[in-house]
Amino acid sequence: MENRLVRDIRFYLLSQYYWWRGFLVYREQAAMWLIYSLINITYSYITVAVIYTVSSGIAGWSYYQMLFLVSTATIVMNALYYNVNIGWLMDLLRRGGMDPYLIRPYGRISVFLSSQEGIGSAGGIVGAFVVLLYAASVIGANPVGLLAYLVLLVAGAITLVLFTLMLVMLFYHLLRSAQFVQKLLNFVGQASQYPLAVYGFVGQLLFTLVLPVGFASYYPAKAFLSSISLAGFLEALLISFAISAISYLAFNRLQVYYLSGGG
Repeated sequence: MENRLVRDIRFYLLSQYYWWRGFLVYREQAAMWLIYSLINITYSYITVAVIYTVSSGIAGWSYYQMLFLVSTATIVMNALYYNVNIGWLMDLLRRGGMDPYLIRPYGRISVFLSSQEGIGSAGGIVGAFVVLLYAASVIGANPVGLLAYLVLLVAGAITLVLFTLMLVMLFYHLLRSAQFVQKLLNFVGQASQYPLAVYGFVGQLLFTLVLPVGFASYYPAKAFLSSISLAGFLEALLISFAISAISYLAFNRLQVYYLSGGG
């Protein structure tokens, strides 16, 4: 029998293929959405430019290092919004829309990974990646730093996605509303664009152990800049795995509060 995880991954990739195939049929509309999303991400970079125009920097990070960090945070947050459509998921839960998926031969979490309305996020990823490459070409990097960056980036993004899915289920149970989760993620997205040092000890705990965005943006960027030790790399990776596992288990546990449309 095919492994369940492999089956879920195949389902996800196949759904992405057909979604993009359908979207790209309307070429002019696709081009306009991509242009809009590229323009929309410029605010973050304008903020960095303004800060470095009126001050000497942020927590010892150079201008190009900040560009790299902002690009990493932008990629991660857009990857999150591409895969997790919070409003759609909450609506699906409130109206009993999960019912048809409960008997299908793949995990419910693969149903929750939705690319609906995700084209703006996809464009944001592309735009941020271009700026990231520009910043990296100025900074320079060694292969070890690049490998550590990619490993922590993927692990951190998975952690943030699973954590967000858990939050959606939690606030479905508590409030039947997605508004708080969306506002919280807007706050997290802004906070992730700055080094954790600017938030002090309490802030660093908040953005790692409570809201794990630091594992998705700050630590990958730090690894790329060759300023993270092997012990720090392993610690960040293990904590990311731990938070992912806890979020996944909590997500499945919270599904007992789902109310079927059939009563």
